[in-house]
Amino acid sequence: MKIVKKRHCFNYLSTILMTLVLLATAPSAHAYIYAGGDWGGKNLTLLDGDSLSGTFSNVGQFYIPTGAFISGSANNLVVNAGKVLIDGILNGLPTPGYNLELHSLSDFILNGSIGSWKSILLSANQSIVLTGTSSILLLEGGTLDVAVVTPPPISITTPIPAAAWLLGSGLLGLMGIRRRK
Repeated sequence: MKIVKKRHCFNYLSTILMTLVLLATAPSAHAYIYAGGDWGGKNLTLLDGDSLSGTFSNVGQFYIPTGAFISGSANNLVVNAGKVLIDGILNGLPTPGYNLELHSLSDFILNGSIGSWKSILLSANQSIVLTGTSSILLLEGGTLDVAVVTPPPISITTPIPAAAWLLGSGLLGLMGIRRRK
């Protein structure tokens, strides 16, 4: 009788353990596949299990929160955003991605990790910040390009208003009349 109770207890514990393992490895119920396109200035905040493919343009803020594992499911993943903030993981999995381009009009901040890409290009107009907890993993023979692009200064020519021309020509006319006298 004692042996039966121990086996029953062991079976119960093993069932609980298997259930926990399956729950931990199961895909998230809220996972979405985002295809590229024009986002019209809207923010793109990704959750654990989401995946990306294509070219994303006009994104307000591109954000991957802490604890989120995001996969890029395309050979070329391009994101053009107002701001890029990665606290989670952006991977080229399940199959290694080819090119990843992340462009920010202001700041690019990497607190998380980027991995499994053949080529990675990170660019920002103001600053690129890689914290001590960030990591970038390239596939064998891969390339990493990091660029802070400063927009060229804008030169504005200030036109001289018509009133200034009128005043100048009036003064010259008065000087001419004075010389004749």
